[in-house]
Amino acid sequence: MDTSPKLPAKARIGATLLGLAIVGWAGCLLVPLLPLPHRGQLSVGLLVVAETSFVVGLALLGKTYYRQLRQRLAKLLARKPS
Repeated sequence: MDTSPKLPAKARIGATLLGLAIVGWAGCLLVPLLPLPHRGQLSVGLLVVAETSFVVGLALLGKTYYRQLRQRLAKLLARKPS
């Protein structure tokens, strides 16, 4: 019997979109290294898709997740380099 809590469909879609955003950002960094035509256009397209999926995913996850993400980012930026 599975007793793990299930995420609502809205939260699952939001988390999937955030994952897609991360893949899009990573892909944007890799595109210039590949021997493809129209690399600039592909990079811009990936950035647009990644940013859009990030914003929509964050909106679907809600204010609580946004606050957690903002706090973690603030901690990361506040760290002093060693």
